[in-house]
Amino acid sequence: MISNKKSFTRKLDPEEIQNAFAYYYPITESTSLQLTNASLLRWYCREEYLEKQGQTIEKQFIIKKGVVRGYLLDSEGNEVTISFYTSGMAVTPTLMRSVDFVSFVNLQVISQEAEIYVFSNHIMDETMKGNGELMEFGFKVMMADSFLRAQRERMLLTYSGLERIDWFRRVFPGLENEIPHYYIASFLGLTPTSLSRLRGTKK
Repeated sequence: MISNKKSFTRKLDPEEIQNAFAYYYPITESTSLQLTNASLLRWYCREEYLEKQGQTIEKQFIIKKGVVRGYLLDSEGNEVTISFYTSGMAVTPTLMRSVDFVSFVNLQVISQEAEIYVFSNHIMDETMKGNGELMEFGFKVMMADSFLRAQRERMLLTYSGLERIDWFRRVFPGLENEIPHYYIASFLGLTPTSLSRLRGTKK
């Protein structure tokens, strides 16, 4: 059981690193070899944090298996879910989750367990300099993240409750059946009660 492997980590081989990046952009073995000393696979349990608000960013993450959410605290201390990361997805890059390399986002595992590729932020940045493959990978991750943020903003501003649920099902197929619904309600700008009612509504 993963619960008995809390914080268990192991090193990655070059092929695993290539597989981790392939969701966004393929990299060569030569590039992956440069990252072997900066890469780990770590097992996490539900409710463990990859990163907390106020921490200096030292790691970058790609989800191998499981679900991670990003959330902020509002002015009253309530958690507001702003993102989900599922298998294959890279977590929002440093530029988009920090100010002066200090994170303003909480990253928390919400699946029963998760396997996460963890990369040294410093080594990744140093290796990226002059490496076209890693620069292209970083660009692809930022563009995908920016596109999803824009979609969500449009959804929150213009969609009805039913349209929000339909959008979520298209963007994250199957996720509705894997995680607590109050996280989904927060992400969609709905109350848990409204989400429950709307999920039972026939179009």
